[in-house]
Formats: sequence, C-alpha cells, structure tokens
Amino acid sequence: MQNLHELNPNFSLKVSLDTSIAHMKRENEKAIELFCLLGLLPGGITENDLTVVWGNEEWVVLSEHLRNASLLVEKIETQNIISIGQRKYSLLPFMNKYAEALLNSFELKREHERCVSFLFSILKRLFNDSGVEEKRQEQDRLRMLLLDYETNIWSCIYRVCDFNKKYGNVDSKIA
Repeated sequence: MQNLHELNPNFSLKVSLDTSIAHMKRENEKAIELFCLLGLLPGGITENDLTVVWGNEEWVVLSEHLRNASLLVEKIETQNIISIGQRKYSLLPFMNKYAEALLNSFELKREHERCVSFLFSILKRLFNDSGVEEKRQEQDRLRMLLLDYETNIWSCIYRVCDFNKKYGNVDSKIA
C-alpha cells in the first residue's frame, strides 16, 4: 500500500501550509482576510494601492503577521518605471489558489468585487484620459500602470469564468 507522500508529492507542502493557516487563524483572523485578498491579486499590489483596496492602513500590521509566518512576499519594485522603489506585496504562486479556496462563495464575491472596483477605477482613468493630446505623458503613465495591473485584471476575468462554470449564471453572483 502506498503512503500519501507517494501519491501526492505536494502533500507535505499542503500540510505545512494548512498548519500555518490554522495557527494564523488562532492568532489573528483578520490577517487571513488579507492573505485571501492577496491571493486574488497574483500580480501583487503596491503598498499605496493596498491602502486604497483595504480601505485603511490596518493591513500594515496584518502584513507583519503574514510575513512572520512566511505567508507573504514583500519586494521593492524594480521593473515598472511607474512604481520603482515602492514595496509590492504578493503571495508565492502556489499560495494564490490556496488562499482563494479558503473563501466561501459569499466572501469570494465580496473580495472579488473589492478587487474589480479598484481595477475598474484604474481602467476608468486610463480610458477617460485617452485622446487628449496635452495629457500625452499622463496617457503613457497610465498605459504603464495598465501593464503593471494586467495579471490582476486577467485573474479577475478568469475568476468570473470559473465562478460561472461552478455556479451557473454570474450576472447576479460575482460579476
């Protein structure tokens, strides 16, 4: 008879993550909400944007709990010229789906809408400013922002498709 480790090579990783999450739930349940939100933003998010999405700076203290439990990746942005030097927060790639799976359908809808609302405001600025020649530099800056948010935008689109497959018509559920 095969043991579980032979059947699934990621078994020990999942057990470790389950243990970390269970401990975090006992220590600070609100930090798990931040973990789940970050899981819905696989492209990461800057500290300024996270303050906007979260609604206040409470996330800063919560991020410390996640960082201490090795559940958060924090890096200084060096690639995108728009956000160079800003701290950017994300989860390790294998944690994104795990974090999403921690949410029930109501929580998923709520957090998804929070992400979509924020990303929509970015897109709205981009498209409202297009076509005005004096704002050429602003247009270029917003285009760079769009590229920076592209992964998170696609994630929201795919999440709606997945939700639709699982629960049926998304019109009244998650879109």
